Amino acid sequence: PATAEGIVVNIPPENLEAIQNLEPQNLWSQFAILSSIPRPSKQEGAVLSYIKAFAEKRNLTWKQDAVGNLVVFHPGSGSGKSAPAVVIQGHLDMVT
Repeated sequence: PATAEGIVVNIPPENLEAIQNLEPQNLWSQFAILSSIPRPSKQEGAVLSYIKAFAEKRNLTWKQDAVGNLVVFHPGSGSGKSAPAVVIQGHLDMVT
């Protein structure tokens, strides 16, 4: 098992093999970690903990509502500091 953001994650060898030649490597490493955290519908606690720890390590603000929706805020930089906000949305659960 590997430790990612303080969370123990069992990354299957096939996940690591699948990303070994993909760039940018940091992006695909995060994908391998996320895809290795079990998270069936209504049981997303482990992945929510991972995302919150990821945000906190990078001094990013996050908010979570009563039903588990999580938003992480990343400020713009350079010429994007005053740009309108961009929202990227996705589901954290995984149907198996």
